[in-house]
Amino acid sequence: MASSDGADVEDASGGLLHRPLKRKARDAAEWLVRPAKWFRRALQSLAAPRKLLCSSPETPELCGLDESQCQAPVVQLQSTTCRPSSDAPAGEGSATVPICSVKTARRLYFQRQLPSSHKPQWKPHHLYLAKKVQNLPRVPAAALGSNVSLLPLRTSDAAHDVPGRLTICIDLDQTLITCIPPDPRHQASENMVPMSGHGLNFEVLIRPGAREFLQALATCPGSPELVLFTAGEQRYAEMKLQALGPVEKVFSHRLFRNSCARSGKLFIKDLSVLGRPLDRVLLVDDCPFCYAFQPDNGVNISAWEGKEDEELLSLLPLLTFLARQLELDVRPSLRSAFQAAAAIADFKLTASQAEMWQREGFPRL
Repeated sequence: MASSDGADVEDASGGLLHRPLKRKARDAAEWLVRPAKWFRRALQSLAAPRKLLCSSPETPELCGLDESQCQAPVVQLQSTTCRPSSDAPAGEGSATVPICSVKTARRLYFQRQLPSSHKPQWKPHHLYLAKKVQNLPRVPAAALGSNVSLLPLRTSDAAHDVPGRLTICIDLDQTLITCIPPDPRHQASENMVPMSGHGLNFEVLIRPGAREFLQALATCPGSPELVLFTAGEQRYAEMKLQALGPVEKVFSHRLFRNSCARSGKLFIKDLSVLGRPLDRVLLVDDCPFCYAFQPDNGVNISAWEGKEDEELLSLLPLLTFLARQLELDVRPSLRSAFQAAAAIADFKLTASQAEMWQREGFPRL
């Protein structure tokens, strides 16, 4: 019989066993079986077709180059959700096997490098506007005039210019800064700069990491060309840009509202008229309709409204990687990471959204 304190128990044969010893024996048996299970699963993975993924974040294969061109070590991409394998012995449970191609691996890699706020989280009215923009006639940018491009042609003898140099266009409002009405209770600091001019008084808030973000890109290997591209009017945008301090000088060129194309009542940043090859151009912007003409060149970032975040700094690994790969087409990588074109194409306006927008009068084109 079992004792009241449970120290000794009677087994089926009538003998007495000490409970701790029985538990230790069971645990030891499990540890003896576990290596055998792991070894069988490893053999199954090796027998399966190999789908390779570079283990280094600075390898070109992640952005679409052939495996033969990649010199970095490779590892097998394993499934994050283990499913039962058809080759596994009965009762063996789930087995981890390679499940995806290099294209899928590239998308999963870049999405792992981005925070949750950078993964496709599109606002319905942004997608609605982007889809409408693609179907409306375009009015060319006023700044073009008789020029062929918005940016001056590069000279091959420039010391800082290299073939394949990446052009990074960056939005201003709600990407690097945001503006709020003046409040006498606020004290000026390096991240809150009071501004006045042109009959306006306001405060400019600097997004966390904005200065470090711009400085890191300016000193990045590959010497990317930084271009400020905003839909704001020039006199106001230049005044707000002064709040960034000396780091504002990292921009090689500045493009304002007169450099934007028109589609309906919206100002669109047409990257095809910059005078740079589209395979080496990208735009960091919080509004997908701003790059609706070239959605595969867009880098999505959430609109900043003054709260703490690290989105700009979290984009640095991706952007510096693309800047270093001078012969790499950036569009497949951005398409895999942000999926803007697919999100715009798949968007369908629901009845409730149409009713709400009709009642509130938004959005209008």
